[in-house]
Amino acid sequence: MKERRFSSENISFRLQKVHLNQLREEAVQKRISLNTLANQIIDSYVNYSSNLSKADVIPFTKYEIMILLEGYSEEQIKAIAERLQKKISKEIVLQLRGRLALYNGKAVSTLEWGEVSHILNRIRAGCEI
Repeated sequence: MKERRFSSENISFRLQKVHLNQLREEAVQKRISLNTLANQIIDSYVNYSSNLSKADVIPFTKYEIMILLEGYSEEQIKAIAERLQKKISKEIVLQLRGRLALYNGKAVSTLEWGEVSHILNRIRAGCEI
């Protein structure tokens, strides 16, 4: 796996001690540096969280989803999940379209969910795709 290198720049921030301590604890638990954790958090915000409202994403808890699915049979839930998977993967492909046109010789618009998921994971990891 070839890792992409990006130029970086030093910057400093003032953080509340309680937040900084929580971040330090999380970095220790994940066995990564505080700098790596900060970069992951910023990357997640820049490439995902800040665009959620633009992508019409509304957060739901697992309990809210469970209540919404009550009364449906297992087959109906599977059918709903398949429709959602196709719709979501198409949305992600449209978001990726500006980044790549072909993946392993396939047009991006024809990718299956597993392939889209693989691409997203590699992009998040900073790897070549």
